[in-house]
Amino acid sequence: LSRRVCKQCGLEGSPAEVPVGAVKLGAANPIKQWQESDKELQQIREWSTQRTWPRAAPEGSRLLRSLWAQRDRIVVREGTICRKWETPDTGETRLLQVIPRQRIPEILAAVHNGQSGAHLGVAKTLAKVRQRYYWPQQREDVEDWCRACETCAARAVPTKKPQAPMQLQPVGYPFQRVGMDLVGPLEETRNGNRYILVEVCQLFGVAKTRTTAYHPQSDGLVERMNRTLLDLLAKASIDHPDDWDAHLDRVLLAYRSSVHHTTGATPSRVIFGREMRLPVDLVYGLPENTPEESVGEYTRRLRQDLEQLYEAVRGKAGREQRRQKFWKDRKAHGPVYEPGDQVWIQVPEKTKLGAYWDGPYEVQKKLDWNTYRVKEMKGRRQRL
Repeated sequence: LSRRVCKQCGLEGSPAEVPVGAVKLGAANPIKQWQESDKELQQIREWSTQRTWPRAAPEGSRLLRSLWAQRDRIVVREGTICRKWETPDTGETRLLQVIPRQRIPEILAAVHNGQSGAHLGVAKTLAKVRQRYYWPQQREDVEDWCRACETCAARAVPTKKPQAPMQLQPVGYPFQRVGMDLVGPLEETRNGNRYILVEVCQLFGVAKTRTTAYHPQSDGLVERMNRTLLDLLAKASIDHPDDWDAHLDRVLLAYRSSVHHTTGATPSRVIFGREMRLPVDLVYGLPENTPEESVGEYTRRLRQDLEQLYEAVRGKAGREQRRQKFWKDRKAHGPVYEPGDQVWIQVPEKTKLGAYWDGPYEVQKKLDWNTYRVKEMKGRRQRL
């Protein structure tokens, strides 16, 4: 492999050093040790294993009273106290490890700030926590943690602009709609990278369409992903922006393992039918809850689970699209043009002394709700 030549001295540079996070495998489950050192959880383990739950609510912390109230869902698996939880889409039963109150910051740091966390927002961080762990008031704790995160605060730049009414594009299965875009130029890294080819495989088309030039709102599928990707990369490389390419893989890992707000499922589960194993799972472990089955039984179960998941995602995505359209269209406004109207077109990129508008043009045809074919009144040029 050839090395990159320095622009100043003409000498070959040494390969860039990329930090690699290491996890210790094979060690004892720290969560089990945390539970064993907690007096209230020791009591919960005794009640659960000996089936001697008290009839009246015990006095103690919120965690103790919450576990007592859900005693039918509490199990001890390999010495670790877990709470049963059924996924809302397929009804799959999962075991969530119970976390002592004093250890919650350590879990949140691993899930939100860790290698696979990428400083995602409250909803995605909360979904990752709820897929693996249990303690009362998870939403409040996650919200407080994300608000106190300095890296997230440094990137919190709200951008609210008026937009046209939302148009729904329902989709029903993976790869039905694929969006592509080229992101950049970014800060040039030590490996010479400046661009990212973004390909968004949403849970749903592939009919080739072209978007309006200088109008990113017409390509919302990709542009929203670009915004998320750039924000996550900025957080991951906030101290060394010229090393953003070294963090790209783990940022994508964080995104693909996070529940999507519209679909209600992670991209990994929608594509492969299962959740990804994250570094936090290797460190803190996961309860074994996999049934013994043959290859044929697994294939049939996977196909059935995917069909149920797709049906649930289609329903969730449809409801979410209609909800978003309802709230967005309340503030949508703008002129409606008819054939024969005279209009001017805004110049997207102009020089300091250039005109802001080009025209006049005459509206020839209305192609869509906000797309028109216009013709230059002093010539033959037509534009969209």
